Amino acid sequence: MKNLFAIVALVGMFALVSCGGSKKDDEKAKQDSLKKDSLMKDSLMKDSIKKAEELAADTMNADSVKAEEKK
Repeated sequence: MKNLFAIVALVGMFALVSCGGSKKDDEKAKQDSLKKDSLMKDSLMKDSIKKAEELAADTMNADSVKAEEKK
């Protein structure tokens, strides 16, 4: 009977050790998610800067066309 308890305890320890890595996986998933979020924010910021520059260029072109029309 003592051997049976020892075997059950040993099997239980192996089960706990083999299933214990989930905390590291959660941390890695969280870091990957944060990295993706920061990359997305960077790309959105670049897009908005590009749109603002295009809008400014269009406004300048429209102003120059209006100035020429007045002449």
